Formats: sequence, structure tokens, C-alpha cells
Amino acid sequence: MKKALGIVVAVLVAVSAFAESTNITGSLMIRQQLLNTFTDDLGIQTVEQLTSNAVWAVTSGKTSGKFEAIWSAKMTLTESATQSYDLSGGLTNRFGKPINFSSVKWIQLGAGSGNSGTISMGNGLAHWASLIGGTNQSIKIRPGAQVIFMAPQTNSYSVTATTGDILKFKNDATAYTNTLTVFIGGTVL
Repeated sequence: MKKALGIVVAVLVAVSAFAESTNITGSLMIRQQLLNTFTDDLGIQTVEQLTSNAVWAVTSGKTSGKFEAIWSAKMTLTESATQSYDLSGGLTNRFGKPINFSSVKWIQLGAGSGNSGTISMGNGLAHWASLIGGTNQSIKIRPGAQVIFMAPQTNSYSVTATTGDILKFKNDATAYTNTLTVFIGGTVL
């Protein structure tokens, strides 16, 4: 009995020594490879090749090129509906843990290909000015659009609690329901 009790106590001590942690690894890539071919009236072809590769190897941390948290949401906005997210409070990750962003290094917006109108991002109270700009400014996201902002610097798109932390979306369509998927990665308070 004493031996069994000693094992249980040792197991409890060992379990209590672990702390919660998040480890983020992966990569973000944007690649374009396009050929633009022009044929003149004599049949002579000129080819322009456009290539670009933006690759970012992501690891956990606060410094340049690193994330401490990622968050995502898929929303369905009915006619003229709005949805606001507080980036410095009110978000939870997939594990149910709170996320309070201090800086966003990556945001990706994917509008549904079946959308029948645009979705506006911005133009809210205490809106996220470091990405969107002035008070009445917004970004229009067209049906099927993929909008990506990648800024791996340490303090890329800052989030200011209570005065510059609201990410607002509005369905501009007055007669249709539209969908949008949002992915965000950055550092936390």
C-alpha cells in the first residue's frame, strides 16, 4: 500500500511540472509563374516571364519571422450584416485558449467563390488602423478573392488595445449571403 501511494505521489509531482506551451512551425508561400506571349503581325513572338517566390519559414517566438499565436474563423454574413473581432481580447484559439494579439504578421482572407457581392474589411469603431488606415477606410474583398498580407518583421502590423484593435467585416450585398475565411498569425501581449 505504501509503495503504491509513493508511485501515485511521484506521478502527480511529475505531471505538475509540465507547463502549457504552443509550438508553431511551417511555411507560408506565395508563388507566381506566368508567361506573357505577344505575337506581332509578322508572326514574331516576344515572351515575358514573370516569376516570384515569397517563402517564409515560420517558427514560434516574438522576433522577426516568428508567430506566438494563430487564429482562424469562417463566417457567413447575411444581407448587410457585420461581424467584428477584437484582436487584443475576445479571440480564442482552437484549443480554447485566449489570444490577445500585439502584432499581426500574417493575415489571409478568402472570400467564397459563390459570393454575390463584396465584403468590406475596416471602417469600424477602434478599427485596426495599422493595416487599414484612416477611420472611414476599408478594403473591398471581391467574390473568390484571396487577400494576403505577410510582414515578418518584429512589429509588423501593430494592434493597440481599446483604440486600434477591432477587425470589422461587412457584407456589402443587400440581397445575398456571403462567406469569408480569415487566418491570422502574430505575436501576443
